[in-house]
Amino acid sequence: GLLAGLTGTGGGIFLTPLLLLKRWARAKSAAAVSALFILVNSVSGLLGNLSSTKHFPPFAVILAVAAVIGGTAGSYAGSQRIGPVAIKRLLSVVLLIAGTKLIFTR
Repeated sequence: GLLAGLTGTGGGIFLTPLLLLKRWARAKSAAAVSALFILVNSVSGLLGNLSSTKHFPPFAVILAVAAVIGGTAGSYAGSQRIGPVAIKRLLSVVLLIAGTKLIFTR
């Protein structure tokens, strides 16, 4: 959580590679744990934001609905349709994008 807060990224970006590197979980399990971790962090951030913000942009509800639909579809695909090798490859691409953003964004 501290590292995610310092870098401005989601904690799942750090959790999943750590779980895989230390061999504490396989790709599918690491993805599931990371998704739960991200959910808890997101809800905590939302509650903190609700306590200080009176107005949200009008499209916030649309984004929330899209996140729920996308998360549900992704969870189903990851658990039922996509194999471990493909999940590792997708994770590699996501981590490459996140790492590039961390390096080149001010």
